[in-house]
Amino acid sequence: MVFADGISPDAAAGDSVATFSAIARSRLADATESELPEIRAWRGAFSRMGLKPTQYRCASEALLRRFRKEGSLPRLHPVVDLCNAVSAAFAIPVAAFDLDKITGHLAVRYADGDEDYLTFSGETEHPGPHEVIFADQAGTRARPPVDQPAKRPVGGAGLDGHRADRGRGHARVGIVGRAGTHRRGR
Repeated sequence: MVFADGISPDAAAGDSVATFSAIARSRLADATESELPEIRAWRGAFSRMGLKPTQYRCASEALLRRFRKEGSLPRLHPVVDLCNAVSAAFAIPVAAFDLDKITGHLAVRYADGDEDYLTFSGETEHPGPHEVIFADQAGTRARPPVDQPAKRPVGGAGLDGHRADRGRGHARVGIVGRAGTHRRGR
């Protein structure tokens, strides 16, 4: 996890976003997103969990797919933009959390099925029972690392469950990248 302080909505991230976008573009020139080794590893992990990898895509695959089709990713906030560009460049899911909105400790756990999740677009969703979520004492903060089938906007990174608050400067941000799907003993 990386921590950053003093991030504001007008922070200059354009050059870094362009650099990482160029890496993603270069990788997609030689292969589709589903052919990248990182994506194949996530698809294999999802298959082992009994999920259809073409129905449940890891967030980085969903970002890469959108990037390939549209040529760019939407600009939302410097932190989100940079995390999305890194996610696309290296085909790893990345999540960013506004630490000022976290209540207590942040944990990765299974959903009970009664949690609410506020998307970046402002819609409220309800993670299903046993879905893996990031949660604190107040509720769901992220739904890693899967892009749920046709239910939510694609985005590998995003500020946590209070995403509609885009204009406020996020003074304290935590960023988590999930690079591996390796299981011990294999």
